[in-house]
This record gives sequence, C-alpha cells and structure tokens, in this order.
Amino acid sequence: MRVTLLIGLLVGLPPLAYAAATNDTEAPMCQQTPVQEQLHYLRRLSLDLRGHLPSVAEYEFVAQSGQVSAQQIEEMLASEEFVGRMRRYHRDLLWVNIGAQRLSNNQWRLTGDGRSNGLWIGANNRATRFRGARVNCGDFESSTTNGRIDTRPHPNAELAAEGVVQEGWVWVQPYWNPDQPVKVCAFDAQEGLQGTNETNRGPAQVSCNTGLANRSSECGCGPNLRWCLTRDTENQVRRSWDEQLLRYADSVVRDNRPYSDLLTGRQMEVNGPITHFLKHLTHAPGNALLVTGAQGYDLPEDLGHHQFDEWRSAPRNGMHSGVLTLPAFLIKFQSNRGRATRFYHAFRCEAFQAPPGGLPATDDACHTEPNLTKRCGCKYCHVSVEPAAAYWGRWSEQGIKPLFAEAQSDAYPAFDPNCGPEGRQRGSTRCRLHYINEIFAEDDARKPYEGYLRSYLFSNDLGEQNGSYGNNIEEGPQGMAQNILDPADGSFARCTSQRIFEHFTGRSFRPSEAALQGQLRSSFQSGFDLRSLVRQIVTSQEYREAARFGLIKDGGDQ
Repeated sequence: MRVTLLIGLLVGLPPLAYAAATNDTEAPMCQQTPVQEQLHYLRRLSLDLRGHLPSVAEYEFVAQSGQVSAQQIEEMLASEEFVGRMRRYHRDLLWVNIGAQRLSNNQWRLTGDGRSNGLWIGANNRATRFRGARVNCGDFESSTTNGRIDTRPHPNAELAAEGVVQEGWVWVQPYWNPDQPVKVCAFDAQEGLQGTNETNRGPAQVSCNTGLANRSSECGCGPNLRWCLTRDTENQVRRSWDEQLLRYADSVVRDNRPYSDLLTGRQMEVNGPITHFLKHLTHAPGNALLVTGAQGYDLPEDLGHHQFDEWRSAPRNGMHSGVLTLPAFLIKFQSNRGRATRFYHAFRCEAFQAPPGGLPATDDACHTEPNLTKRCGCKYCHVSVEPAAAYWGRWSEQGIKPLFAEAQSDAYPAFDPNCGPEGRQRGSTRCRLHYINEIFAEDDARKPYEGYLRSYLFSNDLGEQNGSYGNNIEEGPQGMAQNILDPADGSFARCTSQRIFEHFTGRSFRPSEAALQGQLRSSFQSGFDLRSLVRQIVTSQEYREAARFGLIKDGGDQ
C-alpha cells in the first residue's frame, strides 16, 4: 500500500491539475504538485550524492512532511556513498590510471606459470649469460656440485653444438605468495647479493639487485625472488598506486578536512605491493623510470607484498605535497611540463593555448632559439609553462624519486661539477638523467648551465623580461599549491567551485548566475569546505529547478 501511494505520487496520482490548452494545436501540460516536486528533488539528490535511489522510508518522510529536510541532505553528505561518488570525480579529474605503464624492463621480468614449467627471466642478456642462448631451464629438478649449479647440454642438438646448456628448476616460496611454492629456473632463483663481474667493464664484483646484475651468472632474483616482477605482481603494484591516490582523496572527503589538503597534505597510506616495490624493486629495473634511493618517508617493516588489502599510514617529508607527489600522479604525467599542464587544467581551470594564427613556418630561423620562453610561437605558452614545470624540478622525470638538495649519501645539489662536461661522474646514470652534462659551444646560450640540474636550464632567463624562476625549483609543488590557495590569487577556489557546480548540474554557469558563482567562490575560499560547497549547490534554486524539470543543458537562460 505504501509503495503504491509513493508510485502514485511520482506518476501523477492523486489526479494532477492540468493547464487548459490555449488553442487546438497545443497539448495539455501536466503541472506537478509541490509534493511531487520534492519527491523528484529527493530522487536526484540521492542519485547525485549517493549513487542510488532513496529508500521507501525516505520517500514516505518527504510525502508526509512535504519537503526534503536539511537533515536528510546532511546524512547523504556524511555517508560513505558520498565518498564513493567523489572518488569517481577525482578519478576523472586526475586521470587516475597507470595500468599501461611498465615498471621494469625485461631484465627483471619473470615469465612462465611456475607450475608446468619454471619461472625464468626472459631477457636475452640474462638468459644468454646463464645458458648460452635465450632459452629457459629444463624440466627436471636442479642439482649442484661443489656449490655450483649443474647443467646439461640442451636437448636440441643444434643448440647443444653451439654450447647451449640448461639447468633444472628449484622450488621457491615467492614474496607474492609465501604459502604457495613455485618452480623457478635455478639460475634465476639465485639469492646471492653479489656476483663476479664476468665482463671487462666495471668493478670485479657487482651488486645483484642493480642494473649491473646482467654482468654475472651468479646473480638471480634474490631471496624469495624479491628483485623480480611477474605480470601479476606488476599489475598489483600499478593498481595499488592508483588506489593509493584515490584513498588519499577519499580521506580528505571522508574526514571533512579542508579540501586544500588535496594539494598540500603529507599523510598517505601504503600497502604490501607498494612497500615491497619501494624496498626491493626501485634498485632493480635498471632503467629511467624509477631511480634508486629514499622516497622521503619511512615504510612499514612488517608489510609484505602479499598483504595488498592492508593499508598503513606513512607520513611524508616536506618535499611532498598532496596528490602532486604521489606515484600515480608522477608516473601518469612523467614530464614536469606534463605535470604542470595537468595542474593548470585540474586546479586552475586554465589551458595553454597556441598564439592566434598558429606557429611560424618550420623553416623560420626563429625556431633555432633554444630558450622556449623566447622562441617564436612557443613563447606564448612556455613563458607560463616553464616556471610552472620548475616546481617539480626536484622530482625525477619518468620517475617518482625526490632529488634531495641535502642528504648524507643521496644529495642532488643545484650545481654539481662532477656532472658537468668535464666531471668525473659525467657518464653515470645519476648525472645523465638529472644534470646538464652535454658540451655546448662557447657562444651557446646553454653553456652557462652545464653541470646544473636540468630544471635550472634558462631559469634566470625568462621570456623577453629576462625574469627568474629558480626559486620555484626549491619551493617545490608545495609552493605552487600555496600560490593558488592564496586569496590574492583565488584560482583554486574559483576553479573548484566551477568544477563542482558543473559536476552536479551538468552545465557551466550562465551569465545570469554571476552572483551565485561569486558567492560559491567566496564561501569556498574561506576554509575550503567541500561539503559546504556541495550543500550550497544542491540546495540552490538552480539545482532545484533542474531537479524539477530535468537536467537543463547549456542553451541560454531558462
């Protein structure tokens, strides 16, 4: 009976009032009763704030009281469902998806299923050093003689004639599932921390958890295979980083902290896959994506990769700044210019646009200008892009590593003569990735920057005014965030209130809504209270009218 009454109210029972037709060509128009309008309002609120329809009890309350109560709205805003709805908003805002990003090269990638055949490293340089060719081990249990792994000639006669051999497999308890042993080719399962360098390059011994491991047949994946990834474990790390960023945004919404914490907070969470990767796998990839060294926070000692559903708090140091230095953001946007561009779009609602008329012809001599803030055409965007990108100047591009200005063993000073063209360490990975170590002609505008961090290139030669933005590098993303939070700038409040309004109404502000736009911006600037902003929007006449007549798309004032 209750449900029938409610359905009747929604579809028009008791009888609706009808507006009389003014002429024969006009159809009658149904006029909703005030109660029906409130029921439609309740339905839209529940869908927008919680993602599901109201309960029968909620419908009954509104049908009897004649209106949606403030308490009902507050309960929706305080619900876990509201947190989930905002999670979807943040996923779209920050493009949270690094599912296609490889975290390691083949030198540290295990293939096979670990059951019918042993897991093995498929990289040619590792397999060839172990067995003489890119082949895996044989299907037999491994044995050793005098501490060395026994091998047999490859069953393929042609390969055997070329000296190709195979070892057997061993059972290993892998870090990703300690209770389920897997078969692993014996060479790949080796646990030694160091191995003999079998090339004529470098030191006599190499560390087995670094990119030099391919120089020794004594280096494998380490204890419990901790230095190697499988397809599944790599996916788990990527999913964990995506989840980490979303959980961070969730916590800001759930705890009703100032929404500015999204950009400036330092508390975060780590789970098992993240903890294991940062402890054991940043050394191993051997490429530019992730660089060895500290991350600026301590990791739990007792959290293993297999504990992917367990999350622990991990306070970060002062270099970190909200979502802007979380791995999912840094990996999704791998260049500093890309990071700045996403920041501008997401939090300032601004985009970098090419100049009117486009760029000059490609053969124009002005394209030889190395300083993009002065190059024809490019300067219109880069005079803003370069200073903004500089805020990430102490973060590795194509990676997640903070480049500490001062540290006992992991320092990255702004200028390091050892990384300059004449420096003793010029060819090191550290210098090649992060410092300007190319040799320029004496009259080249880049010559004065040799030996500096790459982010310092032209940092004191900005545009036609020759300004400087070197301080941005040392301030870091925290400085960029603070700039837009300042009332004198106000772009964070303006952009967020605009985006949240669009999210819940499905349209932009109209010219006639300038007063509402200003009110929302001003109110949000004072305290950055997200729930209050959403409350103001969903209780506004603009939202109520949309709930009454259906979603009104842009098309002028109605």
